[in-house]
Amino acid sequence: MRAILIVMILIISVSGCTIKSDQVISEGLAINVEADPQRVFSDSTTRLYVDVENIDTKTVNDLDVDVYYTGRLTELDEENCKKHEDELEPGEIVIMEKCDLTAPSKDEMTVSSVKTDVAVKVDFTTKLNVAQLIEMITKEAYDIKVRAGSLETKPKSYVYRDKNIEMQVDFSDRLPIVVREGKTSFVYFTIKNIGNGFISDIEDRDFVIKQQEVNGNKIVDCDFTVISPREREFPRIACELNLPDDVTYLSNHVIIIELEYDYEIRKEVPVEIVR
Repeated sequence: MRAILIVMILIISVSGCTIKSDQVISEGLAINVEADPQRVFSDSTTRLYVDVENIDTKTVNDLDVDVYYTGRLTELDEENCKKHEDELEPGEIVIMEKCDLTAPSKDEMTVSSVKTDVAVKVDFTTKLNVAQLIEMITKEAYDIKVRAGSLETKPKSYVYRDKNIEMQVDFSDRLPIVVREGKTSFVYFTIKNIGNGFISDIEDRDFVIKQQEVNGNKIVDCDFTVISPREREFPRIACELNLPDDVTYLSNHVIIIELEYDYEIRKEVPVEIVR
């Protein structure tokens, strides 16, 4: 399909017509939008070409390509201006190539020419998967290591990212966390939009922590329902650490964090309409 599109572009270029190609890259997805022709007369038609390539290393799901705004132009067939793929694997391309848009009639034109934007949006779902170590130590073992000068600490903050979002994990103490009676410790998760698109709200069902329970209790206990982004950053998620009482010396636990999110990228291409 892409080879056919390339051949069409070459043929049109040789015949003297020009196509404007405008590309936006959201790191993970490369979106190319073209209008042919880009300058149309009243009552005539232009065709919109959109191709989306997954240049990431992971699969995206529920991908929808939609021409959501046509300005002064009108879609001839709305279904031809939409495209859906259940999944798009790395290196795969989805192409929309039958979206025809009609210019208004001469009677509807009040000026000799006008420029209008055609807007396309690409929505998809993907996941950020994180493996985070939680290291705990008893007070007695901590004191022994301090006196011996053998205590090795790890940072309290960690950052993970994909092509669209970033997650920062902050512990209330440096690792290893010292287990003391009556002590309360926390871990905080801060999510940021680092791509050039829009991210959806995050619900508790989208933020899953897979962990092994200790004495029937979760080590990481989070309590929230939904969070919405404020500009490019979400309010942080605060989770209490339920440190087990039976830590005998030094204990390591690995939690797997799965954050599923919806992302949207938009792109516009200008079209000139001549009366």
